[in-house]
Parts: sequence; C-alpha cells; structure tokens
Amino acid sequence: MSNKTIVSTRVDDELLAMIDQIAAAQDRSRAWIVNKLLETAARKEIEFMEFIQVGLDDIAAGRTMPHEEMIGRLRSRWAQRKAA
Repeated sequence: MSNKTIVSTRVDDELLAMIDQIAAAQDRSRAWIVNKLLETAARKEIEFMEFIQVGLDDIAAGRTMPHEEMIGRLRSRWAQRKAA
C-alpha cells in the first residue's frame, strides 16, 4: 500500500463544475479525478522542464548558431522542396 498525502486547494466554481462533470462522466470520485489531472499536469511539466534543459545544455556546450544562419538554412530547404 502506498502512502498518500492530502493536498488542499481553492478552486473557483467554474473549475469545480468541470471537475464534477468529468467525475460524473467517468463514474469516479472528485478526489480520484483531481489526483489524475494533477498527475498528468505534473508529468507534462516535468517533460517540458527536461526539454528546456536539453536546450540549455546545448547552449552551455556551444551547440548553437546565429539566427541569420538558421533562417538561411530553412530558406534553402524550402527552395529545394519547391523545386522538387
């Protein structure tokens, strides 16, 4: 059995209505729905943070190029695709 911790928050009426609508549609409790929504949001946020870290690591390692150079490369690719 896993340990559970109670977390409380204040929500407005609109958000509460949405949570209740989801809970009713899935025949689940409000607490179950809030837990699943929070877990999903937390996982997505962690994924985003990891994505950003890849970019920061690239910057730190010097794996970057000037904006103008990147635009030039993109324009070249677009021109090649148009020609094909």
